Amino acid sequence: MANTTKFNGRIIEITGLDEDWYVENDLPQFAGVGLKVKSIQFNPSAANDVMKILDTRGKKAMTPPDTAAVEVFLVQCSAVTDQRIKYFGDKGSWMSPYIDISECTLNTAANAKVIIEIA
Repeated sequence: MANTTKFNGRIIEITGLDEDWYVENDLPQFAGVGLKVKSIQFNPSAANDVMKILDTRGKKAMTPPDTAAVEVFLVQCSAVTDQRIKYFGDKGSWMSPYIDISECTLNTAANAKVIIEIA
């Protein structure tokens, strides 16, 4: 199963989560521009799931992005019901989100979800 990205103009939903997700590849309309992110939410598949999201905006454009990327979201959930969300203010924060799946721990990748709200 590959990642599935749904985008409705303000909400990006990423499911499947069995390979890297990079805004430059998965939503090419934002390539070189990035996203103005208001919030990132992680819905885990089980206890001890870990999600790490990096910001590659302004970094060397490559896939995968260089190691100078900045960590913007890191959580470890205690249960499947332990959904985590991080807010980036009312106006949001510009970034190019990148999920290096090797940096994450997902019990059942098909059941986990990342939701990115953009301004």
